[in-house]
Parts: sequence; C-alpha cells; structure tokens
Amino acid sequence: MTDRHPRGVEQRRALGRQLRAHRQASDLTLRQVKDHVGTGKPQMQALETGTQDVLLGTAIDIAAVYGLHLVLAGDHHLPLLNLSSAEVATLLTAALTALPDGDVRDRLVAALQGTPESA
Repeated sequence: MTDRHPRGVEQRRALGRQLRAHRQASDLTLRQVKDHVGTGKPQMQALETGTQDVLLGTAIDIAAVYGLHLVLAGDHHLPLLNLSSAEVATLLTAALTALPDGDVRDRLVAALQGTPESA
C-alpha cells in the first residue's frame, strides 16, 4: 500500500524525531510520557519513529508534557516550539494581520492583544 501524501510521511517522521528529542532532553522515559498522555508504549514508539499518524489531541498532550506549544501555520507545521504564551499570541497576531480586513480578523487580533473591541 502506498501513502497518498508523500509529503505527509516526511512531516510525520520529522515530528517523530522532534518528539523523541524533546522527550530525551526532558529526561523522560516512554513509559512516563505514555502514562501522562494516556496512550500505549507501542503507539508512543510508532509516533516517535513516524510510522503512525499523530492525532492532534495527542500531539497537544505530548507537547504539554514537555512544556511546549504545538503551532500550525498555513500548510506547514512548526511542531513543538518552545514558545511562551506571549510569543504564541504575537505569532498568531502577525498571522491574523496578514489576512484581508474584516470584522472577524479585527476581533481576533483585539482578543489576542487583550484590547477591547471597538464599537
């Protein structure tokens, strides 16, 4: 069986490499991470080797174990960046301001910046 999305395979492997690197840098075992996330050891091994797709919720849970945020940008992912909440807000604000003018965009930017909406 061939993978329908070859680019997805490389992204999955890249994410797996980053998951393993962050786990090792955090001095955690697969068992510790899988217990916190609530998944099995074979699944964690498959995620780290890139042989299994990662559900978004699982990726977010794993990132939280390492004290990291998962960031999606356009059709590229920037997985497991070590960003503070303020840095995430800045990144999202910059991405939103690149969108065409509109009420929804303006309200989202205002919410991220912590400023009240203009009436």
